[in-house]
Amino acid sequence: MKKITLTTFLFLLSLSCFAQDTEAPTVPTNLVIDNVINFLSWNVSTDNVAVVEYDIYVNDVFRLTVNHNASFPTNSVNINHLGPIVYEEIYTFKILARDAAGNESSFSHYASFVEATPGTIYIPDAVFISRVMNGDNDYKGIEVLNTSDDVVDMSEYTLKLSFDGNSTWDVTYTFPPNTFLNSYKKIRILHSQTTPCFPDEESLILDTNDVITNFDGNDALGLFLNDVLVDRLGYLGDDTQYIDPNKMGVRQIFVDQHSPWVQFIVTPEVLDICEGNLGEEYYSLSVPEFAAKNIIIYPNPVKGNLLHLDTKNNLPIDTATIIDMTGKTVMTSARIINNQLDIQNITQGIYFVKIQSGNKVSIHKMIRQ
Repeated sequence: MKKITLTTFLFLLSLSCFAQDTEAPTVPTNLVIDNVINFLSWNVSTDNVAVVEYDIYVNDVFRLTVNHNASFPTNSVNINHLGPIVYEEIYTFKILARDAAGNESSFSHYASFVEATPGTIYIPDAVFISRVMNGDNDYKGIEVLNTSDDVVDMSEYTLKLSFDGNSTWDVTYTFPPNTFLNSYKKIRILHSQTTPCFPDEESLILDTNDVITNFDGNDALGLFLNDVLVDRLGYLGDDTQYIDPNKMGVRQIFVDQHSPWVQFIVTPEVLDICEGNLGEEYYSLSVPEFAAKNIIIYPNPVKGNLLHLDTKNNLPIDTATIIDMTGKTVMTSARIINNQLDIQNITQGIYFVKIQSGNKVSIHKMIRQ
């Protein structure tokens, strides 16, 4: 009888504890997609009692609950378990954490990608942060690379830095006057205490700035085009460590990623931003070795109401669908008239444009200003 009474007491006590637990788990952070091993991963949440599970949403629709074991914390899931995943479709992911009392965290940041056709090699076709060196003391450096076909006037771009999880951007870096990046060229901004790389005048521009390079591996770094965020490392308002001290973050290649990107790898050993072939694959391969870009869109960014579309082989463009960064379709199967698309109802931001031409599908990033 005593055993039954004690068991009942402990059961009721546990229910009472859960009933009094109203504190939600922390938000899962650093949600990223590793396209090489096909996993969605995140930094585990914490809770005053215990996190018991995560809910994963695909394109804002609930897809899967993953149990969380405190002894073996769960922080990843195979993307194939969230399927079916269809080639050339856009997918966005977000997750939330839940404790035993049913308290739920807010949703994580979105992570998005396009499932590539097997064997396809994509060219990023953008200006982006390609490498960040987080060396000891002031041994810091940032590399920005242009893989578009255009000569880019860097006066329209800025770099911004946010310290220690601040919710605002703290400092701004303006590129040197008359800085133009040709296709597959780069600029490296180094701290003055960093040994400069030997410049290759045809492919590299060097600058020194002790303000924008005054970062640690938990400080958010953003690349802006006319003050619109187009690329970043880390999240504004989140001080999660994404590059350990004396390591370098390098953007992954051969994956169709969309700005603002979060995909990068961290070197397992100490490397200088000028050493080795890290990141060099972006521009060392000749253009014909990349998959052909059959459809182009312009101007991009779009300041007016018309987006122009063209094909290199003069195939007719049938339809276009515009999707925002959360995966929501904002314009469906719009007809193309004279190779132009009216986007006057599309608000400022970054979008995907999915274009159908016969049996071919092409997906592009569009910046609406």
